[in-house]
Amino acid sequence: MIAALSLATTMLTETATPARAFVDSIGVVTHFAYADTPYGNRFETVAQRLIDLGVRHVRDGVVLGDTLVCERERSLATHGVRFSYVTQPALSAGDIAAWAKCAGPALESFEGPNEYDLSHPAGDTDWAATLRAFQKTLYDAVKGNAALRSCPVIGPSLTSADAFRAVGDLSADLDFGNVHDYFAGHEPETPGYGLGGYGSIEYNLEGARLLSGAKPIVATETGYGTGTGHGDVPDDVQAAYVPRLFLTQFAAGIARTDEYELLDEGPEPFDRFGLLRSDLSPKPAYVALQSLIAALADGDATPRSERLSYSLEGDVPGLRHALFEKHHGRFVLALWIARPTIEPHTKLSYPVPLRTVHVRTDRPAALRALRFDASYRLVAGNTARGGIRVDLDDRVALVEIVPSPPLGLERDLAVNVADAMRDIGPRKSARIRETFGLTRDPNLTE
Repeated sequence: MIAALSLATTMLTETATPARAFVDSIGVVTHFAYADTPYGNRFETVAQRLIDLGVRHVRDGVVLGDTLVCERERSLATHGVRFSYVTQPALSAGDIAAWAKCAGPALESFEGPNEYDLSHPAGDTDWAATLRAFQKTLYDAVKGNAALRSCPVIGPSLTSADAFRAVGDLSADLDFGNVHDYFAGHEPETPGYGLGGYGSIEYNLEGARLLSGAKPIVATETGYGTGTGHGDVPDDVQAAYVPRLFLTQFAAGIARTDEYELLDEGPEPFDRFGLLRSDLSPKPAYVALQSLIAALADGDATPRSERLSYSLEGDVPGLRHALFEKHHGRFVLALWIARPTIEPHTKLSYPVPLRTVHVRTDRPAALRALRFDASYRLVAGNTARGGIRVDLDDRVALVEIVPSPPLGLERDLAVNVADAMRDIGPRKSARIRETFGLTRDPNLTE
Protein backbone atom coordinates (compact mmCIF):
# COMPACT_ATOMS: atom_id res chain seq x y z
CA MET A 1 0.00 0.00 0.00
CA ILE A 2 1.13 3.56 -0.78
CA ALA A 3 -0.56 6.66 0.54
CA ALA A 4 0.09 10.40 0.50
CA LEU A 5 0.10 11.94 3.96
CA SER A 6 0.91 15.27 5.56
CA LEU A 7 -0.81 15.11 8.95
CA ALA A 8 1.22 15.71 12.08
CA THR A 9 0.32 12.25 13.42
CA THR A 10 -1.22 9.44 11.41
CA MET A 11 -2.20 6.13 13.03
CA LEU A 12 -2.12 3.17 10.67
CA THR A 13 -2.98 -0.51 10.81
CA GLU A 14 -2.04 -2.18 7.56
CA THR A 15 -1.64 -5.60 6.03
CA ALA A 16 1.85 -5.66 4.59
CA THR A 17 2.60 -6.64 1.00
CA PRO A 18 5.15 -9.46 0.53
CA ALA A 19 8.48 -7.80 -0.24
CA ARG A 20 9.30 -10.40 -2.82
CA ALA A 21 6.10 -9.55 -4.75
CA PHE A 22 7.41 -6.02 -5.19
CA VAL A 23 10.87 -7.22 -6.22
CA ASP A 24 9.20 -9.59 -8.69
CA SER A 25 7.45 -6.61 -10.29
CA ILE A 26 10.75 -5.07 -11.41
CA GLY A 27 11.94 -5.63 -14.98
CA VAL A 28 14.31 -4.03 -17.48
CA VAL A 29 14.49 -3.71 -21.28
CA THR A 30 17.46 -5.05 -23.26
CA HIS A 31 18.41 -5.42 -26.95
CA PHE A 32 20.75 -8.38 -27.10
CA ALA A 33 20.39 -8.66 -30.87
CA TYR A 34 22.06 -5.25 -31.37
CA ALA A 35 25.43 -6.69 -32.34
CA ASP A 36 27.17 -3.33 -32.81
CA THR A 37 26.39 -2.16 -29.26
CA PRO A 38 27.69 -3.44 -25.91
CA TYR A 39 24.72 -5.84 -25.85
CA GLY A 40 26.43 -7.71 -28.67
CA ASN A 41 30.12 -6.93 -28.51
CA ARG A 42 30.51 -6.87 -24.70
CA PHE A 43 27.90 -9.44 -23.78
CA GLU A 44 29.77 -11.03 -20.87
CA THR A 45 30.15 -7.70 -19.07
CA VAL A 46 26.55 -6.67 -19.77
CA ALA A 47 25.28 -10.05 -18.55
CA GLN A 48 27.22 -9.71 -15.31
CA ARG A 49 25.87 -6.20 -14.77
CA LEU A 50 22.35 -7.53 -15.26
CA ILE A 51 22.88 -10.39 -12.82
CA ASP A 52 24.47 -8.05 -10.26
CA LEU A 53 21.55 -5.63 -10.56
CA GLY A 54 19.23 -8.28 -9.16
CA VAL A 55 16.50 -7.91 -11.82
CA ARG A 56 15.23 -11.26 -13.05
CA HIS A 57 12.64 -10.16 -15.64
CA VAL A 58 13.79 -8.80 -19.00
CA ARG A 59 11.98 -7.53 -22.09
CA ASP A 60 13.63 -8.16 -25.46
CA GLY A 61 12.49 -9.19 -28.93
CA VAL A 62 12.01 -12.16 -31.23
CA VAL A 63 14.83 -12.30 -33.80
CA LEU A 64 14.23 -15.36 -35.96
CA GLY A 65 17.34 -17.32 -36.82
CA ASP A 66 19.60 -15.55 -34.33
CA THR A 67 20.75 -18.61 -32.46
CA LEU A 68 23.55 -16.64 -30.73
CA VAL A 69 20.96 -14.45 -29.00
CA CYS A 70 19.07 -17.57 -27.92
CA GLU A 71 22.26 -19.15 -26.61
CA ARG A 72 23.18 -16.05 -24.64
CA GLU A 73 19.72 -15.59 -23.17
CA ARG A 74 19.56 -19.27 -22.21
CA SER A 75 22.83 -18.72 -20.35
CA LEU A 76 21.18 -15.91 -18.41
CA ALA A 77 18.28 -18.22 -17.61
CA THR A 78 20.69 -20.34 -15.55
CA HIS A 79 20.92 -17.29 -13.24
CA GLY A 80 17.15 -17.02 -12.93
CA VAL A 81 16.70 -14.37 -15.65
CA ARG A 82 13.71 -14.86 -17.95
CA PHE A 83 12.53 -12.93 -20.98
CA SER A 84 9.36 -11.47 -22.41
CA TYR A 85 9.66 -11.41 -26.19
CA VAL A 86 8.16 -8.68 -28.35
CA THR A 87 6.69 -9.95 -31.63
CA GLN A 88 5.92 -8.49 -35.08
CA PRO A 89 2.88 -9.00 -37.32
CA ALA A 90 4.98 -10.83 -39.93
CA LEU A 91 5.46 -13.79 -37.58
CA SER A 92 3.45 -16.96 -38.12
CA ALA A 93 2.33 -19.54 -35.57
CA GLY A 94 5.25 -21.67 -36.74
CA ASP A 95 7.66 -18.79 -36.14
CA ILE A 96 6.36 -18.37 -32.58
CA ALA A 97 6.89 -22.08 -31.88
CA ALA A 98 10.37 -21.98 -33.43
CA TRP A 99 11.43 -19.03 -31.26
CA ALA A 100 10.04 -20.68 -28.15
CA LYS A 101 12.17 -23.72 -28.90
CA CYS A 102 15.23 -21.54 -29.55
CA ALA A 103 14.78 -19.53 -26.33
CA GLY A 104 14.05 -22.61 -24.23
CA PRO A 105 14.15 -21.91 -20.48
CA ALA A 106 14.74 -18.17 -21.09
CA LEU A 107 11.13 -17.75 -22.31
CA GLU A 108 8.72 -16.20 -19.82
CA SER A 109 6.08 -14.56 -22.02
CA PHE A 110 5.26 -13.22 -25.48
CA GLU A 111 4.23 -9.64 -26.15
CA GLY A 112 2.29 -8.10 -29.02
CA PRO A 113 3.93 -5.64 -31.43
CA ASN A 114 5.72 -2.57 -30.08
CA GLU A 115 4.02 0.81 -30.64
CA TYR A 116 2.58 -0.34 -33.96
CA ASP A 117 0.63 2.88 -34.35
CA LEU A 118 4.02 4.49 -35.02
CA SER A 119 6.11 1.58 -36.30
CA HIS A 120 3.75 0.11 -38.94
CA PRO A 121 4.88 0.26 -42.57
CA ALA A 122 3.66 3.28 -44.50
CA GLY A 123 1.75 0.98 -46.80
CA ASP A 124 -0.30 -0.51 -43.97
CA THR A 125 -3.13 1.99 -44.11
CA ASP A 126 -5.35 -0.10 -41.79
CA TRP A 127 -2.73 -0.79 -39.17
CA ALA A 128 -5.33 -1.22 -36.42
CA ALA A 129 -6.93 -4.14 -38.29
CA THR A 130 -3.50 -5.66 -38.85
CA LEU A 131 -2.77 -5.41 -35.14
CA ARG A 132 -6.09 -6.93 -34.11
CA ALA A 133 -5.62 -9.86 -36.47
CA PHE A 134 -2.06 -10.52 -35.39
CA GLN A 135 -2.83 -10.37 -31.67
CA LYS A 136 -5.37 -13.15 -32.21
CA THR A 137 -2.80 -15.12 -34.23
CA LEU A 138 -0.26 -14.73 -31.43
CA TYR A 139 -2.68 -15.71 -28.69
CA ASP A 140 -3.99 -18.74 -30.58
CA ALA A 141 -0.46 -19.84 -31.47
CA VAL A 142 0.59 -19.81 -27.82
CA LYS A 143 -2.56 -21.19 -26.21
CA GLY A 144 -3.05 -23.79 -28.94
CA ASN A 145 0.44 -25.22 -28.38
CA ALA A 146 0.47 -27.73 -25.52
CA ALA A 147 4.09 -26.87 -24.71
CA LEU A 148 3.33 -23.13 -24.49
CA ARG A 149 -0.20 -23.03 -23.12
CA SER A 150 0.87 -21.73 -19.70
CA CYS A 151 3.00 -18.96 -21.24
CA PRO A 152 1.42 -15.52 -20.67
CA VAL A 153 0.58 -13.35 -23.67
CA ILE A 154 0.90 -9.58 -23.25
CA GLY A 155 -1.02 -7.20 -25.46
CA PRO A 156 0.54 -4.72 -27.88
CA SER A 157 1.85 -1.33 -26.80
CA LEU A 158 0.50 1.91 -28.28
CA THR A 159 1.40 5.56 -27.84
CA SER A 160 -1.84 7.53 -27.61
CA ALA A 161 -5.45 7.41 -26.45
CA ASP A 162 -6.55 7.73 -30.09
CA ALA A 163 -4.54 4.64 -30.99
CA PHE A 164 -6.09 2.63 -28.14
CA ARG A 165 -9.55 3.66 -29.30
CA ALA A 166 -8.75 2.75 -32.90
CA VAL A 167 -7.72 -0.79 -31.97
CA GLY A 168 -10.44 -1.43 -29.40
CA ASP A 169 -11.02 -4.36 -27.06
CA LEU A 170 -8.44 -7.16 -27.33
CA SER A 171 -9.08 -8.67 -23.91
CA ALA A 172 -10.05 -12.06 -25.39
CA ASP A 173 -6.60 -12.35 -26.98
CA LEU A 174 -4.29 -11.39 -24.12
CA ASP A 175 -3.51 -12.25 -20.50
CA PHE A 176 -2.04 -8.85 -19.66
CA GLY A 177 -2.63 -5.39 -21.01
CA ASN A 178 0.30 -3.15 -21.88
CA VAL A 179 1.19 0.46 -21.18
CA HIS A 180 4.16 2.69 -21.98
CA ASP A 181 4.03 5.46 -19.42
CA TYR A 182 6.91 7.87 -19.71
CA PHE A 183 6.78 11.02 -17.58
CA ALA A 184 8.69 13.55 -19.71
CA GLY A 185 10.95 14.41 -16.79
CA HIS A 186 8.14 14.86 -14.28
CA GLU A 187 8.12 12.98 -10.97
CA PRO A 188 6.57 9.47 -11.02
CA GLU A 189 3.72 10.54 -8.75
CA THR A 190 2.70 13.44 -11.00
CA PRO A 191 -1.07 14.03 -11.14
CA GLY A 192 -0.51 14.89 -14.78
CA TYR A 193 0.88 17.78 -16.77
CA GLY A 194 -1.87 18.21 -19.35
CA LEU A 195 -5.64 18.28 -19.73
CA GLY A 196 -7.55 15.55 -17.91
CA GLY A 197 -4.53 14.34 -16.00
CA TYR A 198 -2.52 13.70 -19.17
CA GLY A 199 0.85 12.17 -18.27
CA SER A 200 -0.18 10.56 -14.98
CA ILE A 201 -0.09 6.83 -14.33
CA GLU A 202 -3.87 6.66 -14.09
CA TYR A 203 -4.34 8.54 -17.36
CA ASN A 204 -2.11 6.04 -19.15
CA LEU A 205 -3.84 3.08 -17.53
CA GLU A 206 -7.22 4.33 -18.72
CA GLY A 207 -5.99 4.09 -22.29
CA ALA A 208 -4.51 0.62 -21.80
CA ARG A 209 -7.79 -0.64 -20.36
CA LEU A 210 -9.51 0.09 -23.67
CA LEU A 211 -7.58 -2.92 -24.99
CA SER A 212 -7.25 -5.10 -21.91
CA GLY A 213 -10.58 -4.60 -20.14
CA ALA A 214 -10.38 -6.03 -16.64
CA LYS A 215 -7.15 -7.97 -17.30
CA PRO A 216 -4.05 -6.97 -15.30
CA ILE A 217 -1.60 -4.56 -16.93
CA VAL A 218 2.17 -4.49 -17.26
CA ALA A 219 4.27 -1.45 -18.16
CA THR A 220 6.75 -2.74 -20.73
CA GLU A 221 8.48 0.63 -21.07
CA THR A 222 9.02 3.59 -18.78
CA GLY A 223 11.98 5.48 -17.43
CA TYR A 224 14.06 8.64 -17.44
CA GLY A 225 16.77 9.78 -19.82
CA THR A 226 19.90 11.54 -18.58
CA GLY A 227 20.74 13.55 -21.68
CA THR A 228 20.17 17.25 -22.25
CA GLY A 229 16.98 17.06 -24.30
CA HIS A 230 13.39 17.80 -23.36
CA GLY A 231 12.26 15.54 -20.53
CA ASP A 232 15.76 14.39 -19.64
CA VAL A 233 17.00 14.72 -16.08
CA PRO A 234 20.41 14.78 -14.36
CA ASP A 235 21.91 11.53 -13.08
CA ASP A 236 21.03 12.29 -9.47
CA VAL A 237 17.38 12.96 -10.30
CA GLN A 238 17.15 9.69 -12.26
CA ALA A 239 18.56 7.97 -9.17
CA ALA A 240 15.92 9.55 -6.95
CA TYR A 241 13.02 8.92 -9.33
CA VAL A 242 13.68 5.31 -10.44
CA PRO A 243 13.08 3.62 -7.05
CA ARG A 244 9.99 5.81 -6.58
CA LEU A 245 8.84 4.89 -10.07
CA PHE A 246 8.79 1.18 -9.29
CA LEU A 247 7.09 1.71 -5.93
CA THR A 248 4.43 4.01 -7.39
CA GLN A 249 3.69 1.78 -10.39
CA PHE A 250 3.38 -1.25 -8.11
CA ALA A 251 0.96 0.62 -5.86
CA ALA A 252 -1.13 1.53 -8.92
CA GLY A 253 -1.70 -2.19 -9.53
CA ILE A 254 0.74 -2.54 -12.43
CA ALA A 255 1.85 -6.17 -12.33
CA ARG A 256 5.33 -5.54 -13.71
CA THR A 257 7.29 -2.47 -14.74
CA ASP A 258 10.15 -2.67 -17.25
CA GLU A 259 12.70 0.12 -16.99
CA TYR A 260 13.84 1.39 -20.38
CA GLU A 261 16.62 0.38 -20.55
CA LEU A 262 19.63 -1.45 -19.18
CA LEU A 263 22.31 0.60 -20.98
CA ASP A 264 22.75 3.73 -23.07
CA GLU A 265 22.54 3.03 -26.81
CA GLY A 266 20.64 4.01 -29.92
CA PRO A 267 19.72 7.31 -31.54
CA GLU A 268 18.40 10.40 -29.82
CA PRO A 269 16.22 11.03 -27.90
CA PHE A 270 16.42 7.56 -26.30
CA ASP A 271 20.20 7.20 -26.27
CA ARG A 272 20.64 8.11 -22.58
CA PHE A 273 17.86 6.12 -20.92
CA GLY A 274 20.16 3.39 -19.59
CA LEU A 275 20.88 2.45 -16.02
CA LEU A 276 24.40 1.89 -17.34
CA ARG A 277 26.40 4.29 -19.48
CA SER A 278 27.58 3.15 -22.91
CA ASP A 279 30.96 2.25 -21.37
CA LEU A 280 28.97 0.01 -18.95
CA SER A 281 29.83 2.04 -15.88
CA PRO A 282 26.84 2.20 -13.51
CA LYS A 283 24.85 5.38 -13.24
CA PRO A 284 23.62 6.35 -9.76
CA ALA A 285 20.16 4.99 -10.69
CA TYR A 286 21.65 1.53 -11.25
CA VAL A 287 23.26 1.60 -7.82
CA ALA A 288 20.07 2.89 -6.17
CA LEU A 289 17.86 0.23 -7.77
CA GLN A 290 20.37 -2.51 -7.02
CA SER A 291 20.47 -1.42 -3.39
CA LEU A 292 16.67 -1.28 -3.09
CA ILE A 293 16.30 -4.77 -4.55
CA ALA A 294 18.94 -6.16 -2.19
CA ALA A 295 17.20 -4.60 0.81
CA LEU A 296 13.81 -6.12 -0.09
CA ALA A 297 14.88 -9.48 -1.52
CA ASP A 298 13.42 -12.35 0.48
CA GLY A 299 14.34 -15.56 -1.33
CA ASP A 300 11.58 -18.11 -1.75
CA ALA A 301 10.11 -17.70 1.72
CA THR A 302 6.38 -16.99 1.94
CA PRO A 303 5.38 -14.25 4.41
CA ARG A 304 2.19 -14.57 6.43
CA SER A 305 0.52 -11.32 5.28
CA GLU A 306 0.61 -9.95 8.81
CA ARG A 307 -0.90 -6.65 9.97
CA LEU A 308 1.18 -4.00 11.66
CA SER A 309 -0.06 -1.05 13.70
CA TYR A 310 2.19 2.00 13.76
CA SER A 311 2.15 5.78 13.58
CA LEU A 312 3.88 8.36 11.40
CA GLU A 313 4.52 11.67 13.15
CA GLY A 314 5.66 14.81 11.36
CA ASP A 315 4.21 17.55 9.19
CA VAL A 316 5.54 16.39 5.82
CA PRO A 317 3.46 17.40 2.76
CA GLY A 318 3.58 14.76 0.05
CA LEU A 319 4.75 11.99 2.38
CA ARG A 320 4.35 8.55 0.74
CA HIS A 321 4.79 5.17 2.34
CA ALA A 322 4.62 1.51 1.44
CA LEU A 323 4.72 -1.37 3.94
CA PHE A 324 6.33 -4.67 2.97
CA GLU A 325 6.76 -7.92 4.85
CA LYS A 326 9.58 -10.42 4.79
CA HIS A 327 9.42 -13.90 6.23
CA HIS A 328 9.15 -14.50 10.00
CA GLY A 329 7.14 -11.32 10.47
CA ARG A 330 9.86 -8.83 9.62
CA PHE A 331 8.67 -5.59 8.01
CA VAL A 332 10.22 -2.95 5.79
CA LEU A 333 8.57 0.46 5.57
CA ALA A 334 9.47 2.60 2.56
CA LEU A 335 9.11 6.37 3.00
CA TRP A 336 9.69 9.33 0.69
CA ILE A 337 8.46 12.79 -0.24
CA ALA A 338 6.61 12.84 -3.56
CA ARG A 339 7.79 16.19 -4.88
CA PRO A 340 9.52 17.15 -8.13
CA THR A 341 13.26 17.71 -7.98
CA ILE A 342 13.55 19.49 -11.33
CA GLU A 343 11.38 21.53 -13.68
CA PRO A 344 11.50 19.50 -16.92
CA HIS A 345 11.35 22.45 -19.34
CA THR A 346 13.70 24.96 -17.74
CA LYS A 347 15.87 22.33 -15.97
CA LEU A 348 15.71 24.45 -12.83
CA SER A 349 16.49 22.39 -9.74
CA TYR A 350 14.05 22.23 -6.83
CA PRO A 351 15.97 20.63 -3.96
CA VAL A 352 13.65 18.91 -1.50
CA PRO A 353 14.65 19.99 2.02
CA LEU A 354 15.04 17.36 4.69
CA ARG A 355 11.92 16.70 6.74
CA THR A 356 11.72 14.54 9.83
CA VAL A 357 9.27 11.71 10.41
CA HIS A 358 9.00 9.65 13.59
CA VAL A 359 7.88 6.05 13.15
CA ARG A 360 6.42 4.39 16.24
CA THR A 361 5.06 0.87 16.63
CA ASP A 362 2.22 -0.15 18.94
CA ARG A 363 4.23 -3.06 20.36
CA PRO A 364 7.88 -3.61 21.28
CA ALA A 365 10.02 -3.73 18.15
CA ALA A 366 13.55 -3.12 16.97
CA LEU A 367 13.75 -0.45 14.26
CA ARG A 368 16.60 0.49 11.93
CA ALA A 369 16.66 3.30 9.36
CA LEU A 370 18.38 2.96 5.99
CA ARG A 371 19.04 5.97 3.73
CA PHE A 372 20.88 6.46 0.47
CA ASP A 373 24.38 7.80 0.95
CA ALA A 374 26.34 10.03 -1.45
CA SER A 375 27.09 7.03 -3.68
CA TYR A 376 23.37 6.10 -3.80
CA ARG A 377 23.73 2.95 -1.74
CA LEU A 378 21.33 2.23 1.09
CA VAL A 379 23.29 2.25 4.33
CA ALA A 380 22.13 1.56 7.85
CA GLY A 381 21.75 4.55 10.09
CA ASN A 382 20.25 4.97 13.54
CA THR A 383 18.60 2.13 15.42
CA ALA A 384 16.01 2.27 18.18
CA ARG A 385 13.30 0.32 19.95
CA GLY A 386 9.62 1.23 19.68
CA GLY A 387 10.17 4.44 17.72
CA ILE A 388 12.72 5.96 15.38
CA ARG A 389 13.49 9.29 13.70
CA VAL A 390 13.88 9.26 9.91
CA ASP A 391 15.13 12.22 7.86
CA LEU A 392 13.48 12.31 4.44
CA ASP A 393 13.93 14.01 1.10
CA ASP A 394 13.03 13.05 -2.47
CA ARG A 395 14.91 9.75 -2.15
CA VAL A 396 13.35 6.62 -0.70
CA ALA A 397 14.31 5.72 2.87
CA LEU A 398 13.59 2.38 4.51
CA VAL A 399 12.77 1.43 8.09
CA GLU A 400 13.29 -2.18 9.07
CA ILE A 401 10.86 -3.23 11.80
CA VAL A 402 11.29 -6.44 13.76
CA PRO A 403 8.59 -6.94 16.43
CA SER A 404 9.74 -8.67 19.61
CA PRO A 405 9.23 -11.52 19.05
CA PRO A 406 8.53 -11.19 15.32
CA LEU A 407 4.89 -11.67 14.36
CA GLY A 408 4.35 -15.19 13.14
CA LEU A 409 7.55 -16.38 14.76
CA GLU A 410 5.80 -16.11 18.11
CA ARG A 411 3.20 -18.62 16.99
CA ASP A 412 5.82 -20.85 15.40
CA LEU A 413 7.78 -20.93 18.63
CA ALA A 414 4.66 -21.65 20.64
CA VAL A 415 3.80 -24.63 18.48
CA ASN A 416 7.31 -26.00 17.95
CA VAL A 417 8.44 -25.64 21.53
CA ALA A 418 5.24 -26.93 23.09
CA ASP A 419 5.84 -30.57 22.28
CA ALA A 420 9.27 -30.47 23.88
CA MET A 421 7.78 -28.79 26.97
CA ARG A 422 5.64 -31.80 27.88
CA ASP A 423 8.65 -33.90 28.82
CA ILE A 424 10.55 -31.14 30.63
CA GLY A 425 8.18 -30.42 33.48
CA PRO A 426 6.32 -27.27 34.49
CA ARG A 427 9.19 -25.46 36.24
CA LYS A 428 11.72 -25.67 33.39
CA SER A 429 9.11 -25.09 30.73
CA ALA A 430 8.00 -21.91 32.52
CA ARG A 431 11.57 -20.63 32.38
CA ILE A 432 11.81 -21.37 28.65
CA ARG A 433 8.53 -19.59 27.97
CA GLU A 434 9.74 -16.60 29.93
CA THR A 435 12.98 -16.56 27.93
CA PHE A 436 11.17 -16.58 24.57
CA GLY A 437 8.40 -14.25 25.71
CA LEU A 438 5.73 -16.92 25.19
CA THR A 439 2.53 -17.30 27.16
CA ARG A 440 1.25 -20.64 28.26
CA ASP A 441 -1.30 -22.22 25.94
CA PRO A 442 -4.25 -23.29 28.20
CA ASN A 443 -5.03 -26.09 25.75
CA LEU A 444 -1.71 -27.74 26.40
CA THR A 445 -1.03 -29.93 29.42
CA GLU A 446 2.36 -30.51 30.96
